[in-house]
Amino acid sequence: MGGAEAEAERERKARLKGAQGYLDNTSDHLGSAARLLADTESVAVATADKVVDQSRSLERTRDHVAAVQSHADEARTRVLDIRARAWTNKCILGFAILLLLAANVVVLLYGHILPKPAPSSSSGK
Repeated sequence: MGGAEAEAERERKARLKGAQGYLDNTSDHLGSAARLLADTESVAVATADKVVDQSRSLERTRDHVAAVQSHADEARTRVLDIRARAWTNKCILGFAILLLLAANVVVLLYGHILPKPAPSSSSGK
């Protein structure tokens, strides 16, 4: 039975060698996976940092837009006030022109067009 034992020992060593190769191959795969995981983690951290920066930028932009909107609303209110004052001034100026025209018409009528009353002759002769 010495040959059978030797054959069994060779088979056992071959299985152990195959198992060791499988474990070595698995270790290589695990090492590659760990490197890929570290690379992925660094990309994820960089991406998260960019997202945080962009979020802050968006918040600043939102604040600027709100400030610009506030200024635009204030400017609109002022323009509407100016427009109302200009319209009021035009109305007052138009009324003043009409009054001056009426005064001119009255002066023309009573001063030049309508006959003057004749002086009364109550002299004592």
